Amino acid sequence: MIGWVLHWPARLAFVLIPALVAVCTNSHADEPRQTLHLLSSTSTAALGHSLQKAERENLRLNISNRALSGEAALQKLAASQGDAALIARPLDAREKQRFQATPLAQDKLLLIVNARNRLERVDTTLTSKIFSRFFSDWSQVNAGDSGVIVPVTRRETQGMRLFFDQQFGIGRVIPTGMVELASDLAVVLYIAADPQAIGYTSAESFAEGRRRGLQIRALELDGIHPEAIDCRQANYPLCRTISLVRRVGTPPEGFEQLKHYLLAGEGQTLLKMHGFSSLAPQ
Repeated sequence: MIGWVLHWPARLAFVLIPALVAVCTNSHADEPRQTLHLLSSTSTAALGHSLQKAERENLRLNISNRALSGEAALQKLAASQGDAALIARPLDAREKQRFQATPLAQDKLLLIVNARNRLERVDTTLTSKIFSRFFSDWSQVNAGDSGVIVPVTRRETQGMRLFFDQQFGIGRVIPTGMVELASDLAVVLYIAADPQAIGYTSAESFAEGRRRGLQIRALELDGIHPEAIDCRQANYPLCRTISLVRRVGTPPEGFEQLKHYLLAGEGQTLLKMHGFSSLAPQ
């Protein structure tokens, strides 16, 4: 009896500590999470969806994700109709006055043709001439083929189209004979069905198309074959940065939390799962 009395504090602690831990754990789990309203471009829509649906250990933040074109995402962000945006192109000088971008990862686009097309390589000048319709027949490209060239591009308001046009100095007027499509999937399927077509898509969409048996092939550009390089190690013209963007000024609640998550290990793994390359050196 005396022994029990002498040791009652230790016995009480043995009983109470697990209970207190359980209470603290439950209160942490039940505490309300901040919601951040994310706008994701066409190229980053799948990443935004993953952030929205996943219950991630190191991201105690609710994500509301809305997918739309990159230009529309920035317009909505400027109008305070979202807290942050995921985009896949650099900001221009005017946009930098309104927005602040945090680079997260890199992506690359591939110029692709049907596997039956004998074209193997292009340079910046030839690509510009094809997509500006200065060249309209394959005989002008000296690839051993003839027939009308069918350039496949993206819709005018999409960030991928803006990035591509800027890289090759292509004007905003849509030449006749161009095919405009809304998604990587549509581009890949079109190229696989038409030997006269040439287009561009993300590296991940190209790889997925090949995994599904589509007869498509990537072109060497300016002496670089995109499948064999990392954007951190080569001056490939179609490398682009994936960025998290917010309005200039005080960050919205939850923004810094999302930014740090995406720049850390778990977030970088998620970016890699969606086909993007880490910015960190290997």
